[in-house]
Amino acid sequence: MTGARTPPEGRLPRVDARDKVTGAAEYTYDHSEPGQLHAALVCATFARGVLRDIRTAAAEVVPGVRLILTHRDTRGAVGPGLALMDGGQFHTSFDPLAGPEVRYHGQMVALVVADTPEQAEQAAALVELTAEELPAQVDPYAADEADDIEVFALRRGDPAGAVTHADLVVEATYETAAQLHQPIEPYATNARWSGDRLTVWSPTQWVVGEKHGLAAALGVEPDQVRVISRHVGGAFGGKALTLWHTVYTAEAARRLRRPVRLGVRRGQMATLGSFRPASRHRVRLAARRDGTLLGYEHACRTQGSRSDVLPLGGTALSARLYRFGAVAVREHVVPTDVITPGFMRAPLEFPTSFALECAIDELAVAAGLDPVELRRLNEPEVDPVDLLPFSGRNLPACLDRGAELFGWSRRQAPVGSMADPRTGETLGWGVAAAYYPGYGGGPTFCRARLSGDGVVEIALAAQDPGTGLRTALAQLVVERLRADPRRVRISLGDSDLPLAPMAAGSCSSATAAAAVEDAADRLLRRLRDLARKHWPGQEPAPGQAVPDRHRIVTPGGTSIDFGEIARREDGQAVTVEGSWIPEGLTPGMVADARAGRFVQAHETTPTAYRASYGAHFAEVGVDRVTGRVRVRRMVGVFDVGRVLHAAMLKNQLRGGMLWGVGHALMEQLHVDKEHGRFMGVDLGSYHILTHADAPAVEVELVTPPGPHADPVGARGAGEIGVVGSSAAVANAVFHATGRRIRRLPIRAHDLVDQ
Repeated sequence: MTGARTPPEGRLPRVDARDKVTGAAEYTYDHSEPGQLHAALVCATFARGVLRDIRTAAAEVVPGVRLILTHRDTRGAVGPGLALMDGGQFHTSFDPLAGPEVRYHGQMVALVVADTPEQAEQAAALVELTAEELPAQVDPYAADEADDIEVFALRRGDPAGAVTHADLVVEATYETAAQLHQPIEPYATNARWSGDRLTVWSPTQWVVGEKHGLAAALGVEPDQVRVISRHVGGAFGGKALTLWHTVYTAEAARRLRRPVRLGVRRGQMATLGSFRPASRHRVRLAARRDGTLLGYEHACRTQGSRSDVLPLGGTALSARLYRFGAVAVREHVVPTDVITPGFMRAPLEFPTSFALECAIDELAVAAGLDPVELRRLNEPEVDPVDLLPFSGRNLPACLDRGAELFGWSRRQAPVGSMADPRTGETLGWGVAAAYYPGYGGGPTFCRARLSGDGVVEIALAAQDPGTGLRTALAQLVVERLRADPRRVRISLGDSDLPLAPMAAGSCSSATAAAAVEDAADRLLRRLRDLARKHWPGQEPAPGQAVPDRHRIVTPGGTSIDFGEIARREDGQAVTVEGSWIPEGLTPGMVADARAGRFVQAHETTPTAYRASYGAHFAEVGVDRVTGRVRVRRMVGVFDVGRVLHAAMLKNQLRGGMLWGVGHALMEQLHVDKEHGRFMGVDLGSYHILTHADAPAVEVELVTPPGPHADPVGARGAGEIGVVGSSAAVANAVFHATGRRIRRLPIRAHDLVDQ
């Protein structure tokens, strides 16, 4: 912990709090246009097959119905869409209205537009489907491994030889369930054409990508499309990419020459967008008697679709967590008859870390070692894969501080030896490491404008999906310019603003902050130049700080308000441009980003490996009779580099830790194998963590200096809170009960005798 410090809480309150709690903040479905029509979807009620007929006669006579779009009406009108992994912007390359083929239960097969939402829903319910159904396979564990698609493999050293020479071998299989996005705000679309120009309001994490995706599908130029997403009611990956219902809402608006609004029903969310796929992991650890790791083998199978190959394994990251000696990892995607899975907070890291961190706990038990000490014992000096130095790796500091805060020294090692006499619960304490790669983000540009009334506006096409980006950037501007926070405006979520990347990969805040910081510095230099111009003889020194809020103060004592400087320029605003191009991005990659392709700097640079680290500690209480598990308290300590706004960051980390509790004990997207569909897709039957389930959570940040930190100094933080959280809970359950549950979620019946 030498040199570590705890950063102060961010001082600026959440800038959009009042708008959100009073209802003034406008979300996609809130937006209304004059003459607006309303859309509803018709979805397939079988898992696989070919539509032979779509009978719409009964729907067409419902009062107010204006249009019914099916595959018979859209041929040639909508172009193909490329999936993200193919260089495009779409969640899936499969266009559900391109033809009669049905590839998964709940697939959109028609869109109905009417004067009111009720009329549209009534008409949609009257559309009749006739189909030739085909056998479907939706259970990845029942799928033939011969059909698996290998997407990644890495080998270093001789893991099989390590097993031969090992004193201890831990070999186990771990499973994580499919999970469903349940944001407060469901999917929605508003579309309006003005001549040949399209404006779409969409709850997206990537306004620039959606702009280009819609343009390509609808056959128009990108500069004819504008995407607005000023407020997003939760996303976490589920709103990262362009979805086909958005395309067809825009196409309906084009045909009717009227604005069209679509609100997706909660029960349709599972099959119109992404979900976290089920995964199975076979892990083998080889070690000496003293706990020194000799080998790590990890093979994972992740559920996929038959439309797209999306690798979500994460073993390339887990292979770098400890000093393993020898490594062999491989990843396979299992094609199934479902919509393409996608990103959900820490999509690569959550399932892989659950398997690895539980296996590490099993090794600690086998070696008779404290699980914190085992992790410290195997701390690598350099990145084990590329042998590069770490750009600030402080996992030992996080483990030590977390153990101190949690009171880990009071832990009694024997299984089931701790209890709470007041509640009668058996107590268990568990620990797990957290990690997340330090992606450098994409190229980011920013406009800073100072108006004559003294308002500083920062504008860029980034998105704030509720995580507090606006507040963090406002805090930065206030600090950088010594600006009055009441006269700072942050404009985001509009594709007409300067280029910014997708809000994903825990790099949005860092890249946006770098561009905003550059713009703020340029604006300050410009204001100093103008002060010299308009107040000769009172020249401020180039490196002089701004001691008074929202003012330039000259050495002669003249205090000049920012707004006065702008007004001296013939009443015109002062505008500057800032930018940030992360290390490793070539001019060609910047051009790709401008063309709407996903571009992200790798976590591995020529000189260092960048990542964030943390440690989770969890206490559970297990009812001896019923097997009910209650998470009583948690501690998380994280090193994420420079902290832009500690209060916003801690909120994200707490939320991630709590979501990990939900992963560990509740969340599961059940599969009806007979009918090839997901069950329990609404909030009534898909169990999520509520306030009553939430434990006390303590979060602390440590920021020791890193020898290879980039000029911004911030690393990924938005997703690391969920990585390892469920493993800490599962390890605590073992400590309480002696039962090693290797499948999530952990149920009460797993812990009681049948």
